[in-house]
Amino acid sequence: MSFRFDATLKEMVRVAAADYAALAGVPDDGSAHLLNVDLSMLSIATDAVIGIGDPLSEIVDLNFQSGPDERLPERVLLYNAALPYRYGVPVRSVVMLLSPKANHRNLSGVMATGDGDHRLEFHYEVVRVWQKPAETYLNGPIGLLPMGAISKLDSELPATVAASTVLKQIEERLHRELSPELARLLLEAAGILAGIRFDYDELRKIARGANLMIESSIFTMYEKLGEVKALRRVLVNRGSRRMGQPDDATLAKLDERINSLRLSEQPIFLDRILNNVDQIATWDDLLQAD
Repeated sequence: MSFRFDATLKEMVRVAAADYAALAGVPDDGSAHLLNVDLSMLSIATDAVIGIGDPLSEIVDLNFQSGPDERLPERVLLYNAALPYRYGVPVRSVVMLLSPKANHRNLSGVMATGDGDHRLEFHYEVVRVWQKPAETYLNGPIGLLPMGAISKLDSELPATVAASTVLKQIEERLHRELSPELARLLLEAAGILAGIRFDYDELRKIARGANLMIESSIFTMYEKLGEVKALRRVLVNRGSRRMGQPDDATLAKLDERINSLRLSEQPIFLDRILNNVDQIATWDDLLQAD
């Protein structure tokens, strides 16, 4: 999960923990809350962990996935074992696949290893968001409403038109049911999630087509993303002429470096690198530049 999507999804879970706990079959008793998890013995971290009860009686571990990862079941099993060790309560694990690219063939909801007395069988929930009709989220728990932006759209309409319609419906319900602050937060979350499916030019078209009422930074965000995309393209072109064409691993590291910054900081970083690219000898030097 990229930095931008990860932060957005965690904030969505924070404001609607009970709605996400319900995905694992946990009834809403008003106690669900996002845990600030410390698994310092691990070098990797799960996406969002919901605690149930005070004192804590159960945990729901949410794992959002937008790209392929054949070892995802093993990673989820690792969290499922580490969380009880840390907190001493049962854990229910949920994998939310956000795009078809994430739908690896081994994500069956069951992972089994070994045999006989050494057999281990681990069960987890799998939610394939893009396969569910938009109405599932438009009419469901309000905390899941942003997922409508990446759900199954009306196939009889052009994709951007169908997405504009869904985004408008998301906004209308948020406007009716939530405070302006929460409505704006979840609307922006829907707009960011739409970036999993659409490119930046399509996103701007979708936002215009939705004719949004809620004061939102979606339009500004999309313009900023377009600016970042253009600056990245210029940087790769100029850098290639000087240092040779970068391979896929180098481009992935560049994107990781860009996405580690706040969106408002990304154009500043790229501008600074562009101004000094003629003095940089290698792609490794560029990736280490301040």
